[in-house]
Amino acid sequence: MTAPYIGFGNDKLEKLSDAKKGMLIECLKCGGEHSLECGKSDGKEDDTIMFYECNGHIYLGAVAGKLVANVKPCCSGRI
Repeated sequence: MTAPYIGFGNDKLEKLSDAKKGMLIECLKCGGEHSLECGKSDGKEDDTIMFYECNGHIYLGAVAGKLVANVKPCCSGRI
């Protein structure tokens, strides 16, 4: 069994816009707007990784407080 991964380098993250929970982002998939929601760690909200939902699918929206939605990652694949 393999697991997918996606990576953003620190230098790339530094150049991206800030992201906050509830922020509306433009979706390239449907053309609408969706709000960022926090992930959870130990049962508590954690804004290290944020997601958005579009048509029943969950997508990565932000990493470490930076907006990565609609941004090409530095690397991705399966391990």
